Amino acid sequence: MYACHLEAQRSLAVRYISFLAARSHSQPPQKIPSKWLQVATREYSKRVGAFYEGQLEEQEGAMWRMKVGSARALVTAAKLRAPTVGQKLWVRILAADLKPPRLAFARVLNWEEKQKDTKELQQQVELQTPMPRVGFLVRGRWLGPSFRAVNERTKVDPRRLKAVAQRVEDDDVMVELQEIPCLGIIKSSSIIACKEMDPAKLEGHVTTFPTTNILGIGLSAFVELRMPTIALERLQTGDMLEGMLDRLLSDKRQANLGDEWIIHLNCEHRRQSVEGRWRLETPADLRLNRVLRKGSRICNLKVLSIDPTQKRVQLSPTEGEVVQLQNNQVLQGIVGKIFEYGIFFEVGCRKRVLCRSCHLLRPVDEYSEGQVVRRLFVFQTSAMSLPQLCEGGAPARLQPLGGAMEAFGVEEQVSLLGWVVCLLPYGLVIELQDVERDAFCKETNLLKALQAYSVGDELNFKVLTASFVGDIEVQEVTAANTSISDCGENGLGQPAAGAGREDRELLADSVLKAAWVNCRAPLLARYDMVDSTPPEWIQAYEESQRKLPVSAVDAAEARLIQFGYQPDA
Repeated sequence: MYACHLEAQRSLAVRYISFLAARSHSQPPQKIPSKWLQVATREYSKRVGAFYEGQLEEQEGAMWRMKVGSARALVTAAKLRAPTVGQKLWVRILAADLKPPRLAFARVLNWEEKQKDTKELQQQVELQTPMPRVGFLVRGRWLGPSFRAVNERTKVDPRRLKAVAQRVEDDDVMVELQEIPCLGIIKSSSIIACKEMDPAKLEGHVTTFPTTNILGIGLSAFVELRMPTIALERLQTGDMLEGMLDRLLSDKRQANLGDEWIIHLNCEHRRQSVEGRWRLETPADLRLNRVLRKGSRICNLKVLSIDPTQKRVQLSPTEGEVVQLQNNQVLQGIVGKIFEYGIFFEVGCRKRVLCRSCHLLRPVDEYSEGQVVRRLFVFQTSAMSLPQLCEGGAPARLQPLGGAMEAFGVEEQVSLLGWVVCLLPYGLVIELQDVERDAFCKETNLLKALQAYSVGDELNFKVLTASFVGDIEVQEVTAANTSISDCGENGLGQPAAGAGREDRELLADSVLKAAWVNCRAPLLARYDMVDSTPPEWIQAYEESQRKLPVSAVDAAEARLIQFGYQPDA
């Protein structure tokens, strides 16, 4: 009733202003009363990103029209559960000011939003920045993965930047929108790199993005974006693409030679999507097909032919040869076969390539078949018949440490800036500034407790030695600390004493290495640790008659418990 009264009042005000405007052509203009002007220009559009309660009116095809205050909104029927006329529900406005006038597009609340009461939702809306309309194009600057973008300088409030970075995944790409101080996010699961449209190559560039949704609440609210597409005319034979398996053109449950996969590509021709085709022609194709399924991401797709008339691209992910791989070449691969000693990756060749467990950034049981892994570095020595892979960077232990450090643009004892990219139970994986290789910082080399760190933290580090997880091992230091040569007796540097003390420390070091080598097996079996023992240690210090059995470790712990030791304390 109140809404009808407002509508009648507004209509009367508009008619009165029009009457005065018509008279102004023949008579001196009269001043329009302010109260009539305020009623006539009352804001009826809904705020994009805000929450409103509405009532369903009628279904129009795949949409339901609902009344939201004095305006109307459309909601996708597929998102509603048993909708009925007159049903009341809360929605979030995704687009407003559509045609016809005072029409908006909305969606039902997701699981996160339903956990909060309506009053709290309305309060959180006041903390949000203005949001762009969903379904329209916006321009934005690529900031890169969220863990690194949190340290970029943007027009967005740093509090909002950090809140959004903590809410999304580390590999999600963050975009700074130009029209409004708002953040956009491209989900890592929807990123399909296509030639120059690769997030790794576009950081800092400005591109046009389609908007798809509004997520998050309050300071952590952001706009979900879709990867821009490229034109088919820009593709050439031999280009390497990424895609997503759509469907198999076969009535059989199991793929056979001659069957074809349709692959979704981030490419279009005259505003129509272009499909990729992968024909299973070789045993290598069948081998790769076994670890993939519908919806799987697939990389290293080589363009064999292009047909603009059919809007089709013929592709192959197994066209290359392993012997053609070059040292320090950076690839991305699909996990093919997992063993205790390492993983065989599909990297676009007829044969799989091995990455040993000591060259992985995580234990092998944390990988799964069909998973896409990025930043795989190719390396090969004269003693190796085939090249192998190393995750995160080329392995430094295959050559003298000093030369390896110089090859990566860093030397020992150098102070560098770094960012936390991964949290492990025993330390942090660090991305160093202007260094290709990821580094590792043990928990004992941190200035604070491990739980106090989060992905994206910017810290200062000193390069120590080669490490078993990241081939560059670092130590966290304060900004004022520029040298670790005067570490005294903390074990990080050489002592300042004479040769006698050095001899005693060398002897103690040998004893500790021998003790570790000969008891590491029961310790690794009992505790969740990674076997990082260098092979030269095992060769030099392993003594079969001195190896410690698991029963001895159990007996030792039981003895300690008798004296008051609490393992869980």
